[in-house]
Formats: sequence, structure tokens, C-alpha cells
Amino acid sequence: MMRKIKIAIMALAAACGVTAAAQETSGGRATLFEYPTIPDSCSTLESRCNFYVTHFWDKCDISRPISDEAALENAFRDWVSPFTQANRTAVISSVKSFMFKAGSNTSNLSKLGRIAERALYGPEAEFWSDEVYVEIAKSMTQNKQLPREEREYYKGQIERINRTMPGAVMDFEFTTANGDKQSLSNVKGRLVLLFFTDDGVDSSIDRVRLSTSPTVNALIDSGDIAVVHIQSVKADSEWRHNADNYPSQWVNGAVEAITNSYDIRQLPTSFLLDEERKVLQKNVPVGDLLEALN
Repeated sequence: MMRKIKIAIMALAAACGVTAAAQETSGGRATLFEYPTIPDSCSTLESRCNFYVTHFWDKCDISRPISDEAALENAFRDWVSPFTQANRTAVISSVKSFMFKAGSNTSNLSKLGRIAERALYGPEAEFWSDEVYVEIAKSMTQNKQLPREEREYYKGQIERINRTMPGAVMDFEFTTANGDKQSLSNVKGRLVLLFFTDDGVDSSIDRVRLSTSPTVNALIDSGDIAVVHIQSVKADSEWRHNADNYPSQWVNGAVEAITNSYDIRQLPTSFLLDEERKVLQKNVPVGDLLEALN
């Protein structure tokens, strides 16, 4: 899934052919190396972005140690900023080529793994791209020079992402408020709005927003949507007592540490599943979901 954002000013400037031996961003930040100059023969935005992402690292010897992780992260973010406007083939090819070269220096590779997580995967990422991030994570798992625990970390991320890719079937067992076990596949509804929360204030606010939405309640009444509310907590007596306060038209359950098994990047968040429980949308903020439904 890719969440589009406004392209960074620096990336646009570079895509238009701005270059210098010691480039600076609009904020006065010096770049780590010289960025590519795009030829006039690239006449469309897509072709210019394709050239930019493909040739971005040409003037950087990634095999040499780069001690300044912040400067490397700035360059990485300048590189990925136009990904949403470039051709998919150009992006993936560029990522594979760059990560192959980066594999020759494990110190740089470790930095790039952390940077990619912040820029493309974590809750503070400028945009999310499962496809791009998985390609980078694969490079991390395949490099035998990295510590085993580091490779296993990225392997776990890939597994969680694959379980929740659009089109993947989600099914798991949860504990209901009365202590029974129930499977997601047994919930009736043409669509399932899978709503994950914790004990935080934001979760409490979003529970109220979702439960008071006339649109959502009308869809529940018509049988078009079933809301399955899962808390990432232990299903103990205290939770079961609190669960009695949640909307009775929802299916309320608990799964301890469910974020360890599925690609749930922030709480609260929502997933939309079809009748076969295949993922349609994932990690959607409740505000965005309500706006779309309305």
C-alpha cells in the first residue's frame, strides 16, 4: 500500500535539473553528494522522476563508510520522495540495484535498514510502501554479514506484512467478553471493519467516533458491515469487565500482543476485509475511514 504525499521541495528541484558540486536544499541543508541532473529529453514528470530515482546514487560510493546517519537519511528521503510519481518498474529496479551495492558495507547497510523503516514503514513515515520496504527488508535478511538477530528482525517484519497484504486472508482466534473463543472467519457480515485499539486516549476517542457514526451504524443494521473490535491486551477479568461498556452491536474481543503477529503499525487503526476476509485496506486511520464511508 502506498500513501501519497506532497513531493518534497528538494526532490522537485532535483527532478527539474538543479545540481551543484555541493547542493543545498531549500532550507540550506548541504547534501551528502551531488544529485543527478535530469536531461531535457525527459519531458514528462514521470520520465523525470524515473531518471532521478534511477541515477540518484550515481555520485555516491555506498561501499565506503558513511558515519553521518542523519545525512544518509536526508539523502534517502530525497531519493524516495518522487517514488509516488515514478514508474513502478523504475522504482523497484532502482531499489534492488542500490541495496545490492549497499550490501558491500554492513555498517552502511545497518543504517539503511533503520532509515528505510523510519521513512517507509514506521508510523512517522512520509508515506508507506509495503512493496518497496519489503525489497529493502529482503536485502537485510539475505546479507549473512549482518548479525543474526538483525536479519531475524527484518524477517519477522516481512512475515507480518505478507500476512496483511491486500488480497491476503486474515483469520485469527480472539477471546470475547464472556470468555469464549471465536474466529474472525466465523463473524457474519458482507464486509468486516477490523478495528484495533489499546488502552490509550486516542483509542478511546476513536471508539466514540466509530460507535456514534450514523453511517457505520446504518451499515451494521443492514448487515453490510460487521465491526470487529480487537484490543491488543490480555483477556483477563478486568478487560472483560471493561468490554461490557463497548457497543453491543460490535464483536468485541482481545488478543494479547497481536501486533507481534500482524502488520499493525499504530494503535488505534482499522482494516477493511471483504466477505472472504481478504484484506482490502490496512492501517487506515479511523478518521480517513469514516470520511471514505460517508
